[in-house]
Amino acid sequence: MLDYVGSYGRGFKPPKIYDLRTWILKEELDNTEKSVEEIKRTWAQIGVTIMSNGWPDMKNRN
Repeated sequence: MLDYVGSYGRGFKPPKIYDLRTWILKEELDNTEKSVEEIKRTWAQIGVTIMSNGWPDMKNRN
């Protein structure tokens, strides 16, 4: 990431925290939902296995 920032040159203004919490986050969520929907459409043809992994906290809860 820093290479890309450096290649931009002087004057680069990074996004503010508000931008990261609003439109950028929403855009990433939309992209993720589209990817998941594409995968879900294949489930009827090829099947699906749902797996989960968790790590316990200090009270041994996942």
